[in-house]
Amino acid sequence: MESDWYPARWLNAILDRVSWWVGLAVSRRGLSLAYFTCMAIFTLTGWVRPPIGRDIGGLHIPLLADDSGSATAAIYGPRSIAPLGVGTLMLGTIAIGVILVSISPKRVDVAAGLILCATLISTAAVWFNHADWVGELDRQDLQRRAIVTLLEESAVPPIPITSYPRVDGLPVDDAHGLWLNMGTYVPRHRSLFYLATFVAVALAVAGPLQRRLGYVLVWTSLGLVLGGVVSHKRLLAERLWVRAVDSDASGRLDEAEDLAWAALTGFPQMTSGRQAWEFLGRLDYRRGRDTSEARYFLAIQQGRNGDERGALGELNLLLGDKRLGKEIAKSFADILVLRAVRQARGYERDVAMQSIERAIELDPSQEYLPLFTAALRAPIEREDPTAVATLVDGRTPAMADRALAAALEAMLGDCYFECGYFSDARLRYDKSMALYSLPKQINYRGMRGKLGM
Repeated sequence: MESDWYPARWLNAILDRVSWWVGLAVSRRGLSLAYFTCMAIFTLTGWVRPPIGRDIGGLHIPLLADDSGSATAAIYGPRSIAPLGVGTLMLGTIAIGVILVSISPKRVDVAAGLILCATLISTAAVWFNHADWVGELDRQDLQRRAIVTLLEESAVPPIPITSYPRVDGLPVDDAHGLWLNMGTYVPRHRSLFYLATFVAVALAVAGPLQRRLGYVLVWTSLGLVLGGVVSHKRLLAERLWVRAVDSDASGRLDEAEDLAWAALTGFPQMTSGRQAWEFLGRLDYRRGRDTSEARYFLAIQQGRNGDERGALGELNLLLGDKRLGKEIAKSFADILVLRAVRQARGYERDVAMQSIERAIELDPSQEYLPLFTAALRAPIEREDPTAVATLVDGRTPAMADRALAAALEAMLGDCYFECGYFSDARLRYDKSMALYSLPKQINYRGMRGKLGM
């Protein structure tokens, strides 16, 4: 009897426990906790995706505008957790929601509304409060395009590394009427995030549709208002900037200058972008002033018109300028990168390497420029492939662009193979295939190298 009794009792206990968990999962409290868990996961994932590097998560994005020059650290690392950041706001709000629902499951409507509100505030912070990130992300995109240009020329057929753009957001010139001075980088893959928050608020409220939509509208309005408060410095600065642009178009140049400087004083991060100094330089140039800003504007125009020698000459004279020196060095480096790409395509690799070395000297913060040097040296290196590998190995671990990392590894495989290090070449091809090989996106370069072994 006991042998029949105890297994039955154990089975009963197991079934009771399963029933309890199922009941919890489908209950209001269980569904709420599942929603909170999903929101926490979304919060911890990447909010901003650099062109090459790893995603920037919510914990590393400050909520308020930061004038300490943290753009380089946030994009290239090492990253630190922001005490008052997007992630801490979201996780704190989620924790409050968990407490409310644990005390009273009926308060899930308030918890969902708070999360919707926090989501809109966080989005406003990411959109508007980090204008200095835009220039750094654009420069990283320039580096990626330069590296891809060289890799595509030496891969037959080319690995589709340009099919996966890492930048979510557009420069201001292509932003479909977006009036922000420096443009912005929008949070990546947030559609599901926003949809979940709006739907959760609507489902959490009992009653007719009008009541549900009204509840969503109330929390959305509160979130938008608080988001405006959090990002008000940027919004006010942009309003002044729009007025400055209108005054410039109407020929009121002195008024335009006063408004532009008021905008830059109110939101100093805007001074880290090329657009601000170019606009001020255009105003000075039109009034015949011989200022650093006017000469900077002239140099940028020369670069756009294909006169690289003239542009570099003007920028070289301005490198010592105390106010514009940093931005001039970055613009100088950008022009040198473009020049190096053209030189490399014209088979002037030695001259291209000199241009890149000068660009790295001017702007050491551009972490991935040495990869361009590696791509230049790899096809012609016949003695020391480890010197090329050293330029790549320290940077690929931090790259989220697996297709680009795989192409670089296959490039090193080719380099080792041509130098006669066949076992090392095989290891590089294997690593390339492990990094990137999908059924519909074949790593032709790595596969070709392995087959050639």
